[in-house]
Amino acid sequence: IINGRLIPLSTGELMYVGFYSGSADKKELSGVNISKVDAAKGVLIQSSFKEITKDMLNISDSSAAADPDDTEDEDNKSNKKDKSNSNNNENDFFENTFVIRSVFPKPDNGGVIITAESFRYVHQQYTRMSMGSQFPTTVIKSYYFNNDLMIINAGADGSIQKIQYLPKKQIEEIAGAPSGFSSYSGYRDPLYPDFFVNGPVFPFYSSIASVLLNNKMIFFFNDNERNENVIDQKNSKSLKTVNSRTFRKSAFFAVVYDLKSGDTKRSIVFKTDDDLIPMPRLAYFTGNELYIPAGKVKLMAKSNLKIGHILIE
Repeated sequence: IINGRLIPLSTGELMYVGFYSGSADKKELSGVNISKVDAAKGVLIQSSFKEITKDMLNISDSSAAADPDDTEDEDNKSNKKDKSNSNNNENDFFENTFVIRSVFPKPDNGGVIITAESFRYVHQQYTRMSMGSQFPTTVIKSYYFNNDLMIINAGADGSIQKIQYLPKKQIEEIAGAPSGFSSYSGYRDPLYPDFFVNGPVFPFYSSIASVLLNNKMIFFFNDNERNENVIDQKNSKSLKTVNSRTFRKSAFFAVVYDLKSGDTKRSIVFKTDDDLIPMPRLAYFTGNELYIPAGKVKLMAKSNLKIGHILIE
């Protein structure tokens, strides 16, 4: 069992939702595990393991075209390594980088909607000599790769009814992050990789906010505005990257996934600028209202912060 969430149900039961891996090295995920426990009696009342295959995701074997906007050195290195490794791996479409971001019980049939995001964290620390200086300088950087989304529609029995795959590519670089741990991805908890408070800082503008409202899953995130027509894997070849240098020139998107029809619609809520970059990971939902902080974070100067209000109709 790898990377899961435990949620209380209105029936008083506890539900565990997580990924599992059948490989010895745990580099690839195999499927989804959904278990229910009667908390009062301490009895396991349901446990299902459902495999996720490439056919379910409708993923093409052809890789996406190179993005000229992708100027992050660390990302280029990682992509080259990933592509070289994937040539000999049948299951590289479901690598152990997916982290469950949310689990929403469906109001009609006892099933759940699971949202997972491909996430990797890389920490770099090195020493360099500057020209004209007698003393070395220590450089500390953290890179956050928040990429594709996987929306899993599961039934009450744990069966996988449908999977929607939403390509995206966010890269955020933060200088001066805490040191003392190595790069990791996958089944280690990205929130507390060392189990205590000396874990990594979080990205400001990457990742998503999500809510289930009126049988529709709604996702909010920052993205390159040229990705407005990218709603599934079929048109992912045109996917553009948004990174630390382009968040201020990006757009704040809303993606609506209709649970009944399976249709996906994507639209721009507003375009960002130097002083207004949303932080979806810190968003707060109440009813059909979204409150989201936005601004420009400056590590060595005064930061600007605003709170946005979005009414979802």
